[in-house]
This record gives sequence, C-alpha cells and structure tokens, in this order.
Amino acid sequence: MHEVFVGLGSNLGDRIAHLKGAAMYLRSLSTQQVRFSSVYESEPVGPGSYPYLNALAQLYVTVSPLDLLHLLKDFEAHHGRPPGSPRWTDRTIDLDIIAWDDHILLEQEIQLPHPSYRDRWFVLYPLKELKPNWMDPVTKKSIDILIDQAMPLRIVKTKWVLS
Repeated sequence: MHEVFVGLGSNLGDRIAHLKGAAMYLRSLSTQQVRFSSVYESEPVGPGSYPYLNALAQLYVTVSPLDLLHLLKDFEAHHGRPPGSPRWTDRTIDLDIIAWDDHILLEQEIQLPHPSYRDRWFVLYPLKELKPNWMDPVTKKSIDILIDQAMPLRIVKTKWVLS
C-alpha cells in the first residue's frame, strides 16, 4: 500500500462541485480513509483566465503510479478535460499526483514528486496542512523551506471543505 498525495484544481464552471466530484472519486480509489486539505483559491499560473480552487488529498492505493495516473486522466476526460489539453489552460478538473510515498520516479510519462510542486503555494500550503513534517525526497528540504523559496502567488483559504 502506498501513501499518495493528489492535487485537485478547477477554474471553470461550478468549481467546488467539480472538486467534490473528484474527491468522491479519490475516495473510491483509496484503501483507507482519504484526508483532504482546506480548499484554497489562487490566481492562475500561465495563461488561465479565471481563479482556481485547489486542494490536496492524501490517499492510500495498491496500484502502480502509472496505473493511478491513467485512472486520474480518465476521470478528467470524463469530466470535461480533453486528453492532451495544453498546459495551464482553463479546466473543469485537474488531478495531479504530487508525491508517492517518499519515492523518486523519473519516467517519460510520469515524474514523482511532481516536477513543479516546489514552486506552487497552492500545493505547498495544503501539503503542509496534511503533512507538516514533509521533507522533499529530492532536495531534502522541509515544507517550510519550500514555501519560503517558492514564488509568491495570491492564495486565500476558502470556507469550503471536501471531507
């Protein structure tokens, strides 16, 4: 069984409903109770037009990283995000594997931890909520140091919850 952190994001339509639907799906994949961070609103990274709602899920799975990636991409496709959509564009749902145990995986189709998570407050703050003693397996930096070194981005904790 593997401890996995999955990032959830949405900036189109009923954003909280999209996140809640994804949360329900993640619960169906986990062998233990799923924990969710608070929901945060942030400005888009790149050319996105609308603010995002973001959260992080901590779940436990027995499938491989690549199998989980395919399950998440299938969910995205069935919920309004066509496969192969350009990076950083507006989307109803975005699900990214952020970390897998404390493993480092560098393959063409998947890299773990997620290669961009260290630069994104909308991932780092939720990760700190769920795992305050997190240490990056690549850089060996604490979550607090990663937050201090990330590029500032407007981010606000919302009243919404996914659990």
